[in-house]
Amino acid sequence: MSHHLPPELAEVASCIDELPGLGPRTAQRLAIYLLRAGPEFLERFSYALTQLQSTLTLCLECNNISNGGLCPVCSDATRDKQTICVVADVMDLMAIENSGIYMGLYHVLNGSINPLEGITPKDIHVDSLIDRIEKNKGIIKEILLGLDTDTRGETTSLYLISKLRDTGIVLSRLGRGLPTGSDLEYADAYTLRAAIEGRKKT
Repeated sequence: MSHHLPPELAEVASCIDELPGLGPRTAQRLAIYLLRAGPEFLERFSYALTQLQSTLTLCLECNNISNGGLCPVCSDATRDKQTICVVADVMDLMAIENSGIYMGLYHVLNGSINPLEGITPKDIHVDSLIDRIEKNKGIIKEILLGLDTDTRGETTSLYLISKLRDTGIVLSRLGRGLPTGSDLEYADAYTLRAAIEGRKKT
């Protein structure tokens, strides 16, 4: 980070630089923007950040973001309780929701298996998915693996297939539309609709 910035501003820029997808120059520009934004915006922004920690948590059922108890999807009585779409993170859930085609429930793993980084099935929410399936025997009919088509997503999908194959539940994967190696959160709504509609049994 630049030595030309006052230490207070440099610290703000340093914090912003830790956010994914932002480089040092962008972090500096945003820090300067915040400085110029004025006290009213800074107070509102600071309060919003504080609320993230004090009021938001993970859904007790699916690990989606919630403001306590169940998330809006799990508490929606109109959702299809027979289908659970397994996704790596909340951004993938939001991408699928924005497609407008899927009306089932979700299970957010909060990560993908990645042996190179030491991330094992114990480090993500696999056990809670298995427990959820056990508790809802006879209700859940399909598990849709809505994971990325990169190496981590494929590794996670294959592991889940091996763990769930004997449950008697239909296991399916996203179909045509998603190129190999693509990230779900960056896919457009049309592509996701095609992938969901064209899902295939494993």
